[in-house]
Amino acid sequence: MRTLEILLVLSPLAVGLLAGRSLVHPLAFLPALLLILHAAWEGLRWQMAPAYLLAILLLIWGGYPRLADPGRLGTAVGLLLILCAVAASSLLPVFQFPKTTGPFQVGTITRHLVDRSRSEPHEGVSGDREILIQIWYPSEDSGRKDYYRMWQETTLKTESLALVRTCASVGSSLAGRVTEYPVILFSPSWTGRHNQCTFQMLELASHGFVVVAINHPYSSEQTVYPDGRVVSTVLGPPLDFSSDEAWAVALQGLRGEISIRTDDFRFVLDQLERMQQPGQTDIFSGRIDLERIAVYGYSFGGAVAARLARDDRRVRAAGNLDGAHFDEPHAEPIGIPFLYFLSEETYIPETGEIEAAAGEHRRWLRFLAEDTQQIRESMEKAGGFWIRLLDSRHSNFCDSPLYTPLRRLTGAGTIPAQEAMKVVNSYLIAFFRSELLGHDEPLLHKTPSNPCIQFQRIGYTESD
Repeated sequence: MRTLEILLVLSPLAVGLLAGRSLVHPLAFLPALLLILHAAWEGLRWQMAPAYLLAILLLIWGGYPRLADPGRLGTAVGLLLILCAVAASSLLPVFQFPKTTGPFQVGTITRHLVDRSRSEPHEGVSGDREILIQIWYPSEDSGRKDYYRMWQETTLKTESLALVRTCASVGSSLAGRVTEYPVILFSPSWTGRHNQCTFQMLELASHGFVVVAINHPYSSEQTVYPDGRVVSTVLGPPLDFSSDEAWAVALQGLRGEISIRTDDFRFVLDQLERMQQPGQTDIFSGRIDLERIAVYGYSFGGAVAARLARDDRRVRAAGNLDGAHFDEPHAEPIGIPFLYFLSEETYIPETGEIEAAAGEHRRWLRFLAEDTQQIRESMEKAGGFWIRLLDSRHSNFCDSPLYTPLRRLTGAGTIPAQEAMKVVNSYLIAFFRSELLGHDEPLLHKTPSNPCIQFQRIGYTESD
């Protein structure tokens, strides 16, 4: 709970203790005053509605001395309203992201880009391909902090996310202590948003990387354009193992979507190159190093990252956070250093386990075995890191475990959310510092001391 929210739920207790049953007391106006301050400074949310109601009731009692004593029933109702506010606000909190550990403050900016060389590829949609990108970058300024979500992107259940602020300052200047900064591209999940892994964006930017994430329109859950237009995803469920034929159709759709998003990234890279041309006045002009580019993705975004890494020679390193690749059989190896970070629930099933299963489950296990084995074989050519985060599940690689402490709602594993984020960030930073900056990173050479990590180096010799 936020500071004024805590004071708001505690203030009726202070009124009861100090004013007793005589609510005709100056303290009876304290909750209402705190409510006004809370609304102006922090913002109202429905989870706190019981506390708002109690503040208004106390204001009424304080202003009308002829009203009867509320008695024990009134006291019980007041306590119940306080408990309801505390419970709802704790289960759906206005959370804070982990503090960044790098030497830089973080700035952020959002851009609307139109690719006039491509028509919108999704069926039933016309016009040029329009995408949104958000860039997080090293900064030395602190200013107005960025909101995690816009109100248009939320529902009744998730509206508190629009009250969450990150540590990134909107539109602040690029830090001047480094001439050029390396670039990391990020690809979200199947219907995921560009900022679904904000805890990683903030940490990477604080360590000197310019991070560019794409919201893919009609793929991402929602895309809100600067002119107020809102477009929603047209995608259905990505996987269908109900029959071999259904899976073949689903796989074709998945590969088509990978191609669309890979083209989006190619366009963004072209725009970044254009920013570096002489005469450009963009804040990134001449300040980003296009010889040091990496890409990674979460879930389905990992497949997009792998495809871009394979097809675009501008990319020097790539990573996948707990996603499949959906490659064609015998696809070319990725060809550059690759980081594959898995949750505990993602693994290569044994042949006996596959044979013992039936129906949809058997098709799923067979696909999982073939896909993960193909990823492993691809990594053997250029080297890579195969890391498993124990006690984790798929959602531990994104922000959602912060949304509520109820793991049943977020699908998170038993590992504490903040601990999982710390571990994921440490390996991402070590990998990108090693591959883009040439730093010797001990974390990538030694046996992990953290019992939650299983770590393998693939395709490297002892001297590497």
